[in-house]
Amino acid sequence: MDAVKEDVGSGKLILSLSLLLLGVAGGWLLTSKMAGTGAGYSALLVCGILAALTFGIQLAVHFTINNRLWLAPLFYAVFGLDLAWFLLSLFLPIYWVEGLPVSVKVLVTCILGWLCAANFGRGYKAFSKRWSECHDPARIGKVNAQRRTIEWWRVQKILRHHTHLYIPGVPHRAISFIAVVSVFSMLIGLNLRIPYPVFSAFAWGIPCAIFGAFFFQLIGNRIAEAKAIDDLQKQLGIIFTCAP
Repeated sequence: MDAVKEDVGSGKLILSLSLLLLGVAGGWLLTSKMAGTGAGYSALLVCGILAALTFGIQLAVHFTINNRLWLAPLFYAVFGLDLAWFLLSLFLPIYWVEGLPVSVKVLVTCILGWLCAANFGRGYKAFSKRWSECHDPARIGKVNAQRRTIEWWRVQKILRHHTHLYIPGVPHRAISFIAVVSVFSMLIGLNLRIPYPVFSAFAWGIPCAIFGAFFFQLIGNRIAEAKAIDDLQKQLGIIFTCAP
């Protein structure tokens, strides 16, 4: 099996499917506990459809890679979406909890979308900035034009960047405190899901949304990486396969 396929092989697909199924099961069980059996089945249907669409995209990327290097980051971008889905599916019970006005649900959806978009943009811009500062990636990656290969891992070492939880407008020094509080909030919300379902939905769901949005940084980073490889290919007139 070639090197690209080892990186995006069946093991990663199995892990992705497991995360998606765990997210479906978690969303269904939590919704059932907080909003009743009927709501739980509705959540199961919605979660199942979204998970199937996500896995379908991942399968499509997996089977079209054909040893093309630039598609490998896209596979991992979808894998980041799997991780995000696992946490965001635990946020879904908010939409079925009775007593919560539609306006509040719409507001929560807008905030979640904004948070995911902000993290995606941060990841994309961070990689793009590092790529613009990377001088002569073809030399660093030891491009072999005849074999159409580049040792991309060498370039990745130069471009490596540490990500962290990101909430627009919140100072970096406060993020660690928010992360700890979020964990305790999740534990409290989980234990109060029956007597106080509305409070529980927010206490559990908001931290899941924050942690889930974080993975959109990784998605943005990987998509920017795929674009960087594609730009380098166009510049050199080569469609890269992976180095042996």
